[in-house]
Amino acid sequence: MSGFDKGDQVVLTLKGLGSVPARVLASSATTLELAALTAGASSLLAECAGPAVIELVTGRGVLRSEGSVQSGDVADGTCRVTVAGEPERVQRREFVRVDAVVPATVMLGERDAETADDREQVETWTVDASGAGFRLAGPEALALGEQASLEVRLPDGEPPLAVEAVVVRECDEGHRGVKIVEISRAGQQRLVHFVFERQRLARQLTRDG
Repeated sequence: MSGFDKGDQVVLTLKGLGSVPARVLASSATTLELAALTAGASSLLAECAGPAVIELVTGRGVLRSEGSVQSGDVADGTCRVTVAGEPERVQRREFVRVDAVVPATVMLGERDAETADDREQVETWTVDASGAGFRLAGPEALALGEQASLEVRLPDGEPPLAVEAVVVRECDEGHRGVKIVEISRAGQQRLVHFVFERQRLARQLTRDG
């Protein structure tokens, strides 16, 4: 088996094209058949071929497999991925998730160097955080598979943390789970430090309580 099961919701990252959420339709030892979860992602899945990475977030970390997109079907937004060997279970520090309510700004629409400042900005806040992404309190206008720019105001006295993220989950109460697809090295270090500091404080409160 490939390690991915029918019905799993995964993130497919295509080299040079970005990440899209998809669902596993069928799985064998060497092949995955995926269906895009949004109309916008359907064309991307169906029209490209080449190197790809498939990731599944689990309670024990991230199941990650490298492969290549073999073919697609524009009509129903599916693609076939040949996976290379057994998947790797990534248990990195940045996948620790903690409760964290901090203010954030979401910039809606495509990022463009000429029009970036003209995009609609929506104020929201994070519900939880990890080094790989956030659960946002909204806005509900963010659709599954949509990419957005975020500025997250961590309580460290530094300028807002700027990231590019893709919506990979629609949660209860209008929350949106987003996966980071672009962040600076310094920004990643700040975020991981923030997450582990929150985890340390939570453990301390549990011991003292």
